[in-house]
Amino acid sequence: MDKIIAEILEQGHNEYSKSRYENALSIYQKAEKKEPGNPSAMGYIGLAYMSLGQFEQARHYLRYAYESDNDGAKFLAQMHLGILDYKEKQYNSAIELLSMFRDEISHFDTIKDDIKPGSADERMINRFATSCYWLGLADYEEKNYFNAIRDMHLYKSYSRASTTNI
Repeated sequence: MDKIIAEILEQGHNEYSKSRYENALSIYQKAEKKEPGNPSAMGYIGLAYMSLGQFEQARHYLRYAYESDNDGAKFLAQMHLGILDYKEKQYNSAIELLSMFRDEISHFDTIKDDIKPGSADERMINRFATSCYWLGLADYEEKNYFNAIRDMHLYKSYSRASTTNI
């Protein structure tokens, strides 16, 4: 990713972390205008729209990022599409999208206690944990109570309070 785009996205993340979603959206859109179709920018635009409750727009941008060849953008879009499906009461679709995170979170077992606060590894593990939280809620709604308890236990075991979940 271009250094200028990365810096613009970081400005957006700073606004997003302060719950200034409209400001973050504007900044993410600025990055996308500099590099039209940038999958990371598109995914973050979708996230900002989702946080603003504009689910149709959010789905459009997240779907674009999910269908891209950029693994990082695809990963984040998958997580946020799963959360969006939960919010729209599409629980089975949410479970389908988010279950990968539950299945893969154990890869962090050997390093989770040694992760430095604020590191990229901490942000990654927090994303996985957050996905387990939303997966647990979807499992509960579908009356998959065993899975819901397991998912919430994973969330509690792996989540880190010191990072945001972008």
